Amino acid sequence: DALTGDVIRTIPLPSGYSAGRGLSGVTLLRNYNLNHRVVAAYAGDANGHLWKFNLTGAPADWSVEHNRPLFTVPGNRPIFGAPAWQPHDLKNPWSDGFMVVFATGMMLEEGDLDDLGPQAIYGIWDQQNVDGSMANNVAFTEALPTELQEQQVQVSSATARNGVTYYGITDNAIDWNTQRGWFMTLQNPHQSDAA
Repeated sequence: DALTGDVIRTIPLPSGYSAGRGLSGVTLLRNYNLNHRVVAAYAGDANGHLWKFNLTGAPADWSVEHNRPLFTVPGNRPIFGAPAWQPHDLKNPWSDGFMVVFATGMMLEEGDLDDLGPQAIYGIWDQQNVDGSMANNVAFTEALPTELQEQQVQVSSATARNGVTYYGITDNAIDWNTQRGWFMTLQNPHQSDAA
């Protein structure tokens, strides 16, 4: 409660799931009609799960949407930054679900510097519309790593006069009939220190 500071509702994760050291930042999804009411929230956790929380109706009804994560990062790489979202279809923004974009990596404790594993950025298609219906009337399934199209960072063909190198990102086509998004692996900034 913003006025009193009292906890209105605690939403437990489904049985068998743990957030590890906690949830990431939270991003709200608002209804597009005149009241702009918050209807859902996206958040990741330290065990690499991307969650959607249903916040419609009375607080007693709030829950983890679908009772499982939207996606789990390979190797359970941690998600700490708040996800971002946008309509999946910009021409029909409220009828084809949402793209949820987030990156892995956590830097809370000194021991986190010892994690030399790869980090990545992901774009996951949440096929559920703001009204709760599913895009194309599909049944909910958790997005799988095998359903993601890889994108890569590449050196641009142009360089500045002062010798600065520019980089771009591939635009590999995504087949939205069979794929649920994309990922882009990043170099861990601490890997070079360990060499």
